[in-house]
Amino acid sequence: ADGRIIAYYCRKEHRAGISGFINTLGRKLDKAYVSDNNRNDAPKTDAVLSDKVSKPTAEAFVGWWNEWRCFAIHTRGLGEDAPLLVIIDGLDEAEDPSTDSLITVLPSPEQLPAHLYLVLTSRPIGEDAAPHFLVSHVKSLYATG
Repeated sequence: ADGRIIAYYCRKEHRAGISGFINTLGRKLDKAYVSDNNRNDAPKTDAVLSDKVSKPTAEAFVGWWNEWRCFAIHTRGLGEDAPLLVIIDGLDEAEDPSTDSLITVLPSPEQLPAHLYLVLTSRPIGEDAAPHFLVSHVKSLYATG
């Protein structure tokens, strides 16, 4: 009942790279969890986009998401089991993972902590119009069984 859903839509014509992706999610998390009186305590995107880190990692990304959940639990009174559902739509339109792609920071199902859920959508793998990186980089992110 206390859960939140945020969504990010990949757009081939407007590729934002990792920093644009994380900044957009940060604004959406801010809108979902922050009030005027706790704005300064909210997690910052530099937890993932630090100048000290050459490239963001899935582990840092999951840690940042989890910081947001913990922030919401402590400042908004959400229950410990309040879920956060993050939907990323249109991975087939994301940047190729050999570049500045959000795909490189997406965690595998095993990396997600309890009550943090990730829903990925894309063209079907193997479809003629689907990019090759769906097989090499995205298929492994799908939960099985």
